[in-house]
Amino acid sequence: MKMFSIEQVRENTQRAITPLRKPTSKRKRGQQVEKYKGIPHHYYYLIYFMMVDLLEFDHMGPGEKVAYIIPVEHEGIRYCIVYAKFGMKIEYPKGGDPEKVFRCLEKGIRAAKPYYKWRAEQAANSVNLNLISRTRELWDKYQYLRKKSKLLAQEAEDRKQEHTVKETVRGAITIRTVDASSPSLRREARWTGESAIEAFFAWSEHVLVHVAVLLGRVNTAKEIADLVGSDWAQKCKLVFDLTKSDEKEAFDNILNVRRELRNYVAHGSFGKDGAMFNFHSGVGAVPLKIIDKKTQLEFTFGGRASLPNNQIFEYIDAFQDVLWADTRAPAKVYIENDLDLILTLQHDGTYRQAMSSVQSMEELVDHLHHQSDRAINMDF
Repeated sequence: MKMFSIEQVRENTQRAITPLRKPTSKRKRGQQVEKYKGIPHHYYYLIYFMMVDLLEFDHMGPGEKVAYIIPVEHEGIRYCIVYAKFGMKIEYPKGGDPEKVFRCLEKGIRAAKPYYKWRAEQAANSVNLNLISRTRELWDKYQYLRKKSKLLAQEAEDRKQEHTVKETVRGAITIRTVDASSPSLRREARWTGESAIEAFFAWSEHVLVHVAVLLGRVNTAKEIADLVGSDWAQKCKLVFDLTKSDEKEAFDNILNVRRELRNYVAHGSFGKDGAMFNFHSGVGAVPLKIIDKKTQLEFTFGGRASLPNNQIFEYIDAFQDVLWADTRAPAKVYIENDLDLILTLQHDGTYRQAMSSVQSMEELVDHLHHQSDRAINMDF
């Protein structure tokens, strides 16, 4: 980032929150306390970084059901900024004006923006990071769409003999139209199936990064960020052993699906396998296929027929079987529990030890669940 002076930002922020300041008096005992809860939840860390880290206000916590309490003073009245189990609040004596305090905090947050950016850059270069997991949500989406597609296809098959006849009389002419539900249902089944396949790739892109971390193939925040930005095939090559025939076959099958789906969706859905044009020839319309080479676009004729969705789902199932086999089996336990990856546990060897067996990983997962429950309840 550009030249950064923490002292200058501290001075600007202190000026912005004025007349809010460090308290000069103690809280009076027996005083009636009221609560203001108009602070957005995500301010809890912005306020903490600004008041405690930057401006060096004293604070209490963590404690039972409370993460922190920051005492402040505004126009001679003492307030407490509290982040507790049920959210942010300002505690104040009767007659106080917590909205004025909150406005001071908002002004300070705006003034402290350069500090937040600098703080974030420092954090990115540390190991005190968690890699967020969305595996369960992404997996549930894939399963929902796949099941929905199957149900629609089955309904289309069950109702293929159904049709309704409608007659419309226009003068001396009677127009008869036949309407069938099955073609519409098959179309919806195909659409939903394609969405399910896209959802699988979203899940696999996410989960492959997590597996790579658990295997120790990437270790730092920068390495993980670079891997996130890489293509699907690169993520796979970091996780799979492509010298093994079953892993190579599973990878190749899904890569072909990936290329077909990528061309179909990314190029405006002009046709699967990149069929973008029909060429006028002596034998009629011939598909002219587009090939995405990253650096340039090339054309060719024809191309193989698109794979049916049911065949693709078989490839997906085989891919998953291989993904969770052998040394990657312990990773399945961790990832299916939807736990964030804690980079400090990667650096201190905890994950390496847990990846030695499924039982070791189950023990670690139980321990982390216990810690997570305590943190959620603020049982410090």
